[in-house]
Amino acid sequence: MFQAIGGCASIVIVRAIIRDTTDGPGSTRAMAYLGMALGVTPAVAPLIGGQLEVAFGWQASFLATAALSAVVIVATFFTLQETLPRDKRRATRVGDLVRTYWRLVRMPVFVGYSLSVGFNGAAFQAFIAGAPVAFIVVMGVPTEALGLYILAVPTAYVSGNFIASRLSYRVVRQTMIWIGCGLTITGTMLLVALSLAGLDTPFTIMAPLAIYSCGSGFVVPNALAGSITIVEPAHAGSAAALSGFAQMGCGFLSTVIVAALVQTSFLQLGAVMAACVIAATLCFVALVVRHSD
Repeated sequence: MFQAIGGCASIVIVRAIIRDTTDGPGSTRAMAYLGMALGVTPAVAPLIGGQLEVAFGWQASFLATAALSAVVIVATFFTLQETLPRDKRRATRVGDLVRTYWRLVRMPVFVGYSLSVGFNGAAFQAFIAGAPVAFIVVMGVPTEALGLYILAVPTAYVSGNFIASRLSYRVVRQTMIWIGCGLTITGTMLLVALSLAGLDTPFTIMAPLAIYSCGSGFVVPNALAGSITIVEPAHAGSAAALSGFAQMGCGFLSTVIVAALVQTSFLQLGAVMAACVIAATLCFVALVVRHSD
């Protein structure tokens, strides 16, 4: 629990730092690079953790995490300076925080961007929760090979983030989100169609998952940048926290739904993922596009 609190706090602070130091297309590029880092780690960590457990026992993963955290603390202490200018800082009071959050939830564009990120994250969390059952129990994939199949999703997500970062100065933010929404819906609907046709095998679902993940790599950095840059710098931390809360909350709900389903194929998981990305698109259209100038 304490590890999760620290991890979430770090993500919020990093997003606020991006708001302090970049703007416009630059913030999209920075969020894309952050997304690439967040996409690589879920792919690499299980592979490293598995090797550590085999070589040194299950406790080794916790020791390795502690060692990495210590390195981050030292690096932060010696290299990271305050990024918010002194004239833009505000004293932190509980009442002011409550009023800031209340103002943010009444901003349609901010809410739309945040929910777009949240529901895209919910689709990924649904995949993480349901993939072991779908691959190992339903499809008979060996346990030791699961990480290799899951690797396709973060790899495509990193690719989407990289492409978005390259296009950030040439393609407007909303256009890239439109492209991403189209890819995520296409990929998840293909998952459903293949399952209904009885063609959901470990190999045939890789392409639809890659299409979804690449599209999510377009949506998430652009929507995150949009949610942070529309608020004044002094409230960037609150905006990042509220957006992160939406992301984790949506992921929690999708995980609970997947856990409650009886998986007989990839259909159930694909349907949840499709519902999540459709909800993300609807939030973008209804709250961002409709209320943007």
